[in-house]
Amino acid sequence: MSVPFLSSIRHRRIVAIMVLFSFLVFGLFALMESATAGAGVVVSGKTKEAKEMKGVKVAKEAKVPEMKEAKEAKAVVKVNVPGFFMQDLESTNSATFDYVASNFGLLDTFDVPSIDSRDLEKRDHDDDDDNDDDDDNDDDDDNDDNNDDKDEDDDDDKDKDDADDEEEESTKKAPWKEFKKAIKKLNKKAPKGTAYKVLYLARHGQGYHNVAGNRFTAQNNGTHCYWSLQDGNETSRWDDAELTNIGIAEAQKASIAFKDQIKAGFPIPEIYYSSPMSRAASTLDITWRDIILNKDSTPAPIFKEKCRETLGIHTCDRRNTKSYLHTKYPKFVFENGFAETDELWDPVYREPNDVRNIRLGKALDEIFAERREETFISITAHGGAITSILEVIGHRKFGLQTGGVIPVVVKVEYDATPTPTTSLGPSGTAPACAVDPTTTSLTLN
Repeated sequence: MSVPFLSSIRHRRIVAIMVLFSFLVFGLFALMESATAGAGVVVSGKTKEAKEMKGVKVAKEAKVPEMKEAKEAKAVVKVNVPGFFMQDLESTNSATFDYVASNFGLLDTFDVPSIDSRDLEKRDHDDDDDNDDDDDNDDDDDNDDNNDDKDEDDDDDKDKDDADDEEEESTKKAPWKEFKKAIKKLNKKAPKGTAYKVLYLARHGQGYHNVAGNRFTAQNNGTHCYWSLQDGNETSRWDDAELTNIGIAEAQKASIAFKDQIKAGFPIPEIYYSSPMSRAASTLDITWRDIILNKDSTPAPIFKEKCRETLGIHTCDRRNTKSYLHTKYPKFVFENGFAETDELWDPVYREPNDVRNIRLGKALDEIFAERREETFISITAHGGAITSILEVIGHRKFGLQTGGVIPVVVKVEYDATPTPTTSLGPSGTAPACAVDPTTTSLTLN
């Protein structure tokens, strides 16, 4: 009778021991996991701390936005289409060209063989009627002046109003609506794989490097060579040069000019590219900020590395870090693969012009591949970069003053056989400056 009873007691003891052992094992494991998690080590799965740390890393990376994945750039043929702008004409002098007074150089009539001018019959009759009414009003005002005894202040005010009316009337006469029709017609008639694009090429406003370069060059004593290799002097800095007050005014002037032309039907850019140099980004921002960039529907301007000025040696052409640019221009985005630090600038070698042409040609290839659907494209860059763009598309040489803007029409043929690169000029080595003004009696004034 006692055997079953004893057996039952032993069974319960065994079960109790197993349960106790299990608690001890799980307790020991919990202590180990807690200790390792406190040290930042993951034993199984991911600790809360590790997940939070990963979240911080992702958030930090997300602060620097990049554009969406672009289509693969394919070789394209890029050819300037003359006949729309004064800058296409050999008779136009770039040194005296005034993009504001000339409505960005837009011609009154277009000399483009593939376009029938009868399809673009001049401006709307309503505009002509409005002009006639203005003339009538002017005549009435003249009669009133003859009959009324007005003081000199009233006459001065009238003269100012008349001047404003003439300027507004001149802007209205710019045939931008006909220009848009012409570009639309070209694209409609274009064969598959061909498109017509309009580039608005803008040079940055005056930077401190421009002022320093002009001053040291004017001294004609060899100091320019030395100072071009420095970040600045006690007067100013010109490494990744900022805009001067004149440069800011030049960008504001461009903004006013665009606003006036938009009233006459000027085609607003559909996308905006900028060199990552501060002087270019600031120019773009000031020019377009209160026109279109302040609207949520406007695509963010894109930093394009290949749109930079001639690379190497000169410190004014060495860009700032990606983090700095994001902090200063938070509404801009970066093209894919944009490096944190400047990987293109070299303190010893200077980029030759033919190599710069190839770089800007590739920049256009990428832009045209990314923007197959867009027609009107803004690029804010530098004198050398724009010179290369014009040469690549076969445009005549046309220098831009700081803050200058010119539109160009480009015929783009996609998927074309690329032209092989035959040779590249050797990079120039850093100059051995003959004069070091810091060890001589030369002044910096």
